[in-house]
Amino acid sequence: VIINSCTCFSEETDIVAFAATSIRTVENRDAIFPNVLFNHGDAYHANTGYFVTPFAGLYIFSFQVCISTDRPRYQSDEDPILSAGIFRQKTPYNLNDERCDEYEDPYCKILYGIAEIDEGEPVWCEASIREYASLESGQFSGTLLKDFDGKTTCTAYTTNFYSKL
Repeated sequence: VIINSCTCFSEETDIVAFAATSIRTVENRDAIFPNVLFNHGDAYHANTGYFVTPFAGLYIFSFQVCISTDRPRYQSDEDPILSAGIFRQKTPYNLNDERCDEYEDPYCKILYGIAEIDEGEPVWCEASIREYASLESGQFSGTLLKDFDGKTTCTAYTTNFYSKL
């Protein structure tokens, strides 16, 4: 696990940042990451996979998912081998989502989303894979870049994780 720092300056507001790994899905859709690496502000809920924003503000999220399969490199099926996304409760619902038809084994996809989000709004990841593929690893992370009161600012944020199930 490599974590490049999030440098935050906080006057009155606590730092809000989390990172979790070890992906599993519920009904081949909602992604849950039960291995919490850190959870400053206690806004990430490992039992549901949801991050619930403690403050209205500007947030950045990343979602990485890796899959493997015994099928050939390219599959011309009608449905994609992987559909993945970062979603929120209010419109616009998707912060970033993609459908992947062409892949190499193992295949990893990293998605980023940045948005102004209201206090108390949930953000989560979804991943759907074909029946012949399997989830290998994943991570979900995020941080508050700036609250709308202007009390917290993060100047840098990058993470890189690799975690086997």
